[in-house]
Amino acid sequence: MRRFIPSLLLFLLSLTGYGQDSHLVELHHYDETNSNLAGHTTQLLQDRNGFLWIATWNGICRFDGYEFRRLKPQPGDGCTMASDRIRDIWLADNGMDIYCRSDDAIYRFDAGTYRFCNIESEEELHDAEGCRNRQFTRGTRHDEIVDYDDPQGLRWQLRENVLYCYTHVETPAQPLPMEQPDLVRCIFMDSQQRIWLATREDATVRLLDSKGSLLGYLGADGRISRNYCSFGQAVYCITEASDGSLWVGTKPGGLFRLTRQSEGMYKVDAVNGLENPNVYSVAQDHHGRLWVATLGGGIACIEQPSAAQPVVHNRLKGFPEDVCQKVRYIHITPDDILLATTTEGLIVGSVSDTNVENIRFHRHVKEPLRPQSLSCNATMDIVASPEGRLFVSTETGGVCQILSSQLLSDTLDFRHYNTQNGLLPTDMTVGMVYANGGKLLVVGNTQLIILDLLHDTYECLDHHFFHHLYWFSETRPLLLRDGRWLVGTREGAFFLPQSLAHRSNYQPPLLLTSITVQKRGEGSVEHLAVHQLDTLRLAPSERSVTIHFAALDFTDPSAINYQFRLGADTVAWTHIGHNRSITLPMLEPDTYTLAIRSTNADGQWTNNTRLLTIIVEPTFWETPWALLLILFVALIVVAAVVFTILYIRRIKRHQQQTLEAYLKLVAEYSEEEQSPQEPSAVARQPESLDGDPFMQRVLTFVEQHLGDSNADIGQMAEACAVSRSVLQRRMKQLMGVSPGDFLREARIKHAAQLLQQSGAHVSDVAYRCGFSDPKYFSRCFKQSLGVSPSEFKAKF
Repeated sequence: MRRFIPSLLLFLLSLTGYGQDSHLVELHHYDETNSNLAGHTTQLLQDRNGFLWIATWNGICRFDGYEFRRLKPQPGDGCTMASDRIRDIWLADNGMDIYCRSDDAIYRFDAGTYRFCNIESEEELHDAEGCRNRQFTRGTRHDEIVDYDDPQGLRWQLRENVLYCYTHVETPAQPLPMEQPDLVRCIFMDSQQRIWLATREDATVRLLDSKGSLLGYLGADGRISRNYCSFGQAVYCITEASDGSLWVGTKPGGLFRLTRQSEGMYKVDAVNGLENPNVYSVAQDHHGRLWVATLGGGIACIEQPSAAQPVVHNRLKGFPEDVCQKVRYIHITPDDILLATTTEGLIVGSVSDTNVENIRFHRHVKEPLRPQSLSCNATMDIVASPEGRLFVSTETGGVCQILSSQLLSDTLDFRHYNTQNGLLPTDMTVGMVYANGGKLLVVGNTQLIILDLLHDTYECLDHHFFHHLYWFSETRPLLLRDGRWLVGTREGAFFLPQSLAHRSNYQPPLLLTSITVQKRGEGSVEHLAVHQLDTLRLAPSERSVTIHFAALDFTDPSAINYQFRLGADTVAWTHIGHNRSITLPMLEPDTYTLAIRSTNADGQWTNNTRLLTIIVEPTFWETPWALLLILFVALIVVAAVVFTILYIRRIKRHQQQTLEAYLKLVAEYSEEEQSPQEPSAVARQPESLDGDPFMQRVLTFVEQHLGDSNADIGQMAEACAVSRSVLQRRMKQLMGVSPGDFLREARIKHAAQLLQQSGAHVSDVAYRCGFSDPKYFSRCFKQSLGVSPSEFKAKF
């Protein structure tokens, strides 16, 4: 009942003058069950940008063809509107701001900020009333029904809180009269320009003249009857051989040969020997042989079709029937290359050899690591352009053009026409036919697509074009002599005018609908007032952004496709299909140019490119100043390291010089033993060593205990009147060695003098220099001077 009332009201409107065209058809309707449009609706209008606005008793709603965004005053925004009941709306003179009447007061909705504003002065109130009086584009109310005709030619209507969209239609399809709806499985034109049309469920073959008028029905006995009758088998293909005979493939009745006997009479011969009775296609090569495609038995060959009992060759030796038993269509090129579509790939082989057993076939499939391979294994149809280009339709991979010139190669390269690259509106293509002018007529499940091969564009004829949802059959459309097309569907067939082009000139405005910015550590913020935005500036903490948009073609928003590119004009477009948002994550600091474009609802790409400049501001550490600071700090660190190294080297050099000086003094002690009349080495300490009292005590201890193997560090510390730790630290600072090392080096120096100046044995020297173990002495001696005591002594 609810669906009946709008239709009845629409009919009444047409009688009262509001329905100016009797061919108004509803495209869409929106209510609380399928949209956010809820509550009492009062008015509608369209702003200068193309957005539709609906006034409700719960604020106003913006509609972009996809969704309704509800807007109303919020606490704290400064607007004094006490109630969200919007009773009327009209446009300001700028075509974007909206005046809203809520109860008895008027407010202004600012399209630049998406906020409701109070009208502060009498002058502004007077301007608002003047805009309302001058408003001619807003909807007109008639008995609680609001009508609005938009510039696109659509009629919008608010009725009973439901928004309806209507269009003026004139269907181009002219149905072929049939006794009952049935699936058309074959359309064929013979050499006499007669049309054979077969339907599946009633197993009927109709014979039409070149203009499509019915001549009769083919009976099982071969007679063309004016009375409706069945052939007895569902016909899937018809081919005319070079001798004029017709070869009729059926499912599951096998293959038949029709030989004309007289006007309206054919001899029907069933072809015996075919292993599989499901015949989908028959083609003839230049040798006169017939090649039969079966769905379940691969390809068979008939070498002498004109023989009284044609011999059928099944299970061809070179055919990969183990994986390609289901063959749908066979195409033979002028140079005798056979191509066959199967459910498991495309089969290619040369049929120039007269011996069918010598023929070898190549199988081409979708390859996971080669983008130029076939897009889908389930191939459906093959068509050749006049210049010889070959196109393959697939079940779910769109159309593939064979690019390789050598068809018998082990590998073929293909170019793809599909939804991924935006060259087709669907990937399900069941059939094709060349339509002249560099175009293919591609048959989809519910669409006819005119693919322009010269310009890489397409036109889509779907339920909006036909104003009826057709499910098309796999049979190819047929171009008649008068220029019309005969198209098969699951319900029958219809005629189309010669010019299928219905290129829409409508260029929908492409508007930004919202922008969501992700702020690091603070979540995301959505901005609605962005349709006028040309430059988006992101703070250093805002690196991820999602841009939402919509092309305002209200006839069928779901059919609109989108592309975008980020960068210069030379960057390739990225096809995103029906998606209406782009997420740009983790943008680096830079200036970006985002370009977005769309088709209209008819699938035509339009010149409606929307540009948005995105400026991502850097953090301090991403600026040149940060680099300079890092370089400056690095220089300071390098300088400090160099200074430290040089300082340490200078300290070590000084320590080494001090060590060598004191060791020299100790070495002189050995000479004092031979010349007691000389003053002590300690007494002769050079002025360069500053006469350090501490080191005088150290030297005195060392001189006195050079030969004492029991002397230890504790005794040295006691002799120097310091603790062991202080002794350790002071000697490290002065000479860079520990007290033990200094004592050992002094003994080694003394031992070297003894070995050099006397003929004493090495062991005796070790004992005289305070070493209780000659082996340990030898090891320490070699470690210090680089040679063993014996080798050192031998030099002298």
